[in-house]
Amino acid sequence: MKYKLIKDGNIIGSNNQIYNGKEINSTNISIDHLRDHIIKIQLPKGDIIKIKVKYSCHCWTRKFDEHNDQDQIKIIDGKNSRVFCNDRFNWSTNLNNLFTNLENNSFFLSNAERNYGTYSVQMNNNENLYTVFFSLKNEKGRFNGIRYQLVLFVESAYFR
Repeated sequence: MKYKLIKDGNIIGSNNQIYNGKEINSTNISIDHLRDHIIKIQLPKGDIIKIKVKYSCHCWTRKFDEHNDQDQIKIIDGKNSRVFCNDRFNWSTNLNNLFTNLENNSFFLSNAERNYGTYSVQMNNNENLYTVFFSLKNEKGRFNGIRYQLVLFVESAYFR
């Protein structure tokens, strides 16, 4: 069964019932504002590339704390246990907008093999920077009928 995460942190099944289990795999949870989507970037010479954007659960969860989170549903991400984080969830509602003008902003790529990047912005007059950690890789495919050349995977995003 697929589940949907709603703003208050509840997980709702396709039967409209609140999930009351102890843990759930993050890949079984859908979040409306963090659905995969395609962005188009115009390069300096005029070429347009299409990038599929995907999001990790780290954009809306935090690390599970064995002492303080016993009453929370564990959200399993690979080998990691996480829990819903209201702050990260609320901040993540801006992620789609941040990527709509990616070509007009600076971001930094690491020398690592994975083309790992960070993208920091000032949001809501907060004195801390909202930082997005992502990987970018060559991967051609088709999503919703649109061909893309790259995949940008948002691994995490939070104020720091």
